[in-house]
Amino acid sequence: KKKVLNDEEQYNEDIRFNIAIRETFLNRFVHMFLMYENFVIMPDQDRDSWLSSRESMVNFDKASFLSDQP
Repeated sequence: KKKVLNDEEQYNEDIRFNIAIRETFLNRFVHMFLMYENFVIMPDQDRDSWLSSRESMVNFDKASFLSDQP
């Protein structure tokens, strides 16, 4: 049987549940951001040469790409 809770007990139960959910999401986000560099492809060049070559790259045209899709 489930115990019937009064307002204060229900509030405390809701707060504990809320905290558990927050901690779970916070833990996952912290873990994800700590592992961020494992998922980023870093250029093999030094910063200045990478920035200069980046300026000459062709920008991706999202609208054209989407319009070419079947």
